[in-house]
Amino acid sequence: MPIRCRYCDELLFKNSSMIRYLLNDDPLCARCRQSLTKSIKTINVQGIKINTLYLYDDHFRSLIIQYKEGNDEALKDCFLFPFKRMIAQKYRGYTLTWVPSSNSKLTRRGFDHMAKMTEGIRLEKRALLYKIHDRSQDGNDRYKMQSNFACLTGRLPSKILLIDDVITTGASFCGAYRALKRPNNTIKCITVAHSSHFINQ
Repeated sequence: MPIRCRYCDELLFKNSSMIRYLLNDDPLCARCRQSLTKSIKTINVQGIKINTLYLYDDHFRSLIIQYKEGNDEALKDCFLFPFKRMIAQKYRGYTLTWVPSSNSKLTRRGFDHMAKMTEGIRLEKRALLYKIHDRSQDGNDRYKMQSNFACLTGRLPSKILLIDDVITTGASFCGAYRALKRPNNTIKCITVAHSSHFINQ
């Protein structure tokens, strides 16, 4: 059990009771956990239903940037900790996979941030996708991402849980979904956080 918050480095029980510290193995202290805005809802992106967990606000952005761009692998358990049991129970029998990063980003980080983020979820996990072109997702290239995914294997699980960290335009997520979709399989979708323009959905 960690003694200090993995994000702010304060003692885990400094901002909460000792009982919470002893009974809860949350890697974030109470203050850091409360700073993340839960936004549990289902959004519809190009006809695809996606369950979301947090709002992509300044606090979440700071945490995910520190994890991904700061190469702070110790933060991997901070995002899905409150939801890991729920996900494992709700999607029992599904194979969990994720929207892949580009090869250049994987090389720079030295780890697959989504594979690490989902380690605590008790589901079968397989990397099923890769990016065809190592292009950026910025600007107009986001829309090119819809045809930039392919499967690593010809034989796919019949029940797939597809997950990504943040959905903004939804172009990458929808591209990954369509690369996996077959007439005889079922795909459920989760994004850890969603941008504010999905709030009114």
